[in-house]
Amino acid sequence: MEKINNFKEAEITQGDARQHIEAVRAQVMQMGANDSENSDLEQVISEMEDGVISPQEAMQRADGIRDSKQSYH
Repeated sequence: MEKINNFKEAEITQGDARQHIEAVRAQVMQMGANDSENSDLEQVISEMEDGVISPQEAMQRADGIRDSKQSYH
């Protein structure tokens, strides 16, 4: 019997996501040579707070911004 597990996204609050995004921001700032990353992260937060994206998606997008920077350097 297959168990469907869709509750993980519902467990992530905007506060959880905001905390994660701020941690990502700190990591990105430590890398230096920051161009658009800060404004990109602000855009992610804004879209989450406006309900355009879920907190889980916001976290994933923030991780993508960090990962993109890491692969660039």
